[in-house]
Amino acid sequence: MTTIEALQQRGRPGVTPPGQAVLDFTLSFFQPMAYDYVDWNDLTPAIKASTEFTLEWVGGAIAKRLSRIKRRFS
Repeated sequence: MTTIEALQQRGRPGVTPPGQAVLDFTLSFFQPMAYDYVDWNDLTPAIKASTEFTLEWVGGAIAKRLSRIKRRFS
């Protein structure tokens, strides 16, 4: 059950009390996560993801500029 659902359904049997739900949600931010996205022995997936993101971002910026220029001259 999500924190929002716990707040909306407070008082029902089996639902975490609102204070406890908010406390649990807040404390979860302080727990370190073990993401396996970057493996120092195999950087290929991280490099690929970074490259694709950068190309998509740059491509979007170029397309936006070209559409502005096109609108000016039309």
